[in-house]
Amino acid sequence: MTDVTYQRQDYKDALYRWRLVRDVCKGSESIKSERTRYLPQPNAQDESDENKARYDAYLARAVFYNATGRTKGSLVGAVFRTWPVVTLPKLLEYVTKDVDGQGVSIYQQSQSVIGHLLETGRHGLLVDYPPVEPGTVSQADMASGAIRPTVSSYPAEAIINWKTRKVGGRHVLSLVVLHETVDEDTEDGFGVESKDQYRVLRLNEAGQYQQELWRQAGGGWVIEGPHIPLDGSGKPWAVIPFQFVGSENNDTSIDESPLYDMAEINIGHYHNSADYEEAAYLV
Repeated sequence: MTDVTYQRQDYKDALYRWRLVRDVCKGSESIKSERTRYLPQPNAQDESDENKARYDAYLARAVFYNATGRTKGSLVGAVFRTWPVVTLPKLLEYVTKDVDGQGVSIYQQSQSVIGHLLETGRHGLLVDYPPVEPGTVSQADMASGAIRPTVSSYPAEAIINWKTRKVGGRHVLSLVVLHETVDEDTEDGFGVESKDQYRVLRLNEAGQYQQELWRQAGGGWVIEGPHIPLDGSGKPWAVIPFQFVGSENNDTSIDESPLYDMAEINIGHYHNSADYEEAAYLV
C-alpha cells in the first residue's frame, strides 16, 4: 500500500530536539503555553482543582530568560557582519529582490536559512521552474519575471523522507518527500483553511527528475502528476534540484543542532526559577 506520509526513523528521532530548540528560541510565551511539557507539575497525581490552581500560580511565577534565542540572533548577526556581495548575470539579477516568488530576497533567505541551521542543524532548498511548453518562453518573458526559476526554502520538519542511489561513481538523490501546508479559502470567501499536501521529488526508472503532488480527497491521498520539469534546452533533468544544507556538511544525514545543549540548560534554569520562586512565595 502506498504511504506518502511515511517518515524515516532518523527524522522521527530528531523531532524532539528540533521542537525543543524552536520553542526555546521563541521565548517565554511559547515555553509557558506548553505547560507541563517543559515544567513538570508537582504532585501530578493530585487532580484536585486546588492543585491545578497551585500549578497555575507555580507556572506564572517561573521566570524564563531566553538566552538561547538571544544567542541565535547574535550568531546570525555575526555571520552577516560583512554583507555578502552577489555577482549575477542580468537574467538572474531578480534574486537580489525576489528569490522565491514571494518577495524574499536572496539575502533575506540566506539569513533565514542560517537561523534554521542554528536551531535544527538542517534545512533544504528546492530550485523549481513553472511548467511550460518547450520553445514557448522568450527572453522577454524571463526578463519581465513572468517565467523564471525560484528557490523555495524548506525547514527540517518538512523533509520527512529521502533516499539516494548510486549513479556511476557517485551517490545522488533519488527521492525527497516534502510536507507542505497550503491555505485555501472557505466557501464564503472570508475564512481560510490550512490543508496538508506532499510534494514528491524523484528520479524515475528512466533516470529523469519528476515531481508529484499528493493531496487529500475522499478520505485518502490522490496524486497529481507526475510532472517532468525541463531544463533550459527543453530536456528532462537527470538530477533532483534539491540541496540539503547542514550545520556540519551538506549531505543527506541529519546534523546536530548547534543550540540544542544551550536550550537544555535554558530549560533547566527555567525549572530552577520555578522552584525558587515557589519556595520564596511559601516562606
